[in-house]
Amino acid sequence: SGNWSDPNQWALSSGGAGGNCVPNFADDVLFDANSFTAVNQVVTNDAIPAYCRSMDWSGALYNPRFAAGRINLYGSLTLIDSMVVSGSGVEWNFKSSATGNTITAPYLYQADFNGSGSWILNDTLSCGWLEINQGTFQSGNYPISLGTFRIWGGAAYLGTSLITCGSEYNVNGGTLDADSSDIIFPIDGGYLSASSRVFHDVIFESTTFPTSTSILSGGGCTFHSVR
Repeated sequence: SGNWSDPNQWALSSGGAGGNCVPNFADDVLFDANSFTAVNQVVTNDAIPAYCRSMDWSGALYNPRFAAGRINLYGSLTLIDSMVVSGSGVEWNFKSSATGNTITAPYLYQADFNGSGSWILNDTLSCGWLEINQGTFQSGNYPISLGTFRIWGGAAYLGTSLITCGSEYNVNGGTLDADSSDIIFPIDGGYLSASSRVFHDVIFESTTFPTSTSILSGGGCTFHSVR
């Protein structure tokens, strides 16, 4: 276990000696088979925010834990099923200006896209809060399950992804390509807010649908079906 801000925890090669600089926005961070020696060891982000280019846990063993806090990433992200991400106010802030970044993550508490680059999912994603302010987000046609989905700017290309939204699907700016992407609101209180957008099937599974607040449309939206 160790703290992000401790130079003694960082090496320039796998299994190498510690004592190197703490990662910055130009450094790739890799956690591999040499990173942990016992079950449930913890990497604690005490820098808040921490910085790196890409982060990859794909080789890590022993069910590691990451007390994440706020992370500014300028590249790709790969998390693994066997790890636990915890901490108060966990936020993944994607800020790359490069194209071709990837995201492989079983769950993200909060993901904000604030860079001019592009990201594509490599697998199914669950997310508490996903907000696109800048850049290009591509779903890769994978299912996405989330609480809140906000598109304030940039572009979202959702392909044929099934979007399961627990609360808010809000399009207030940017580009949205969702005419082949179905949306499911599985519980009471979910709503869609958009103007002049094209949607495929929008499904409200709530027993109280329809209500006056289920679709808050500013006008001009087109739907394949709403039920």
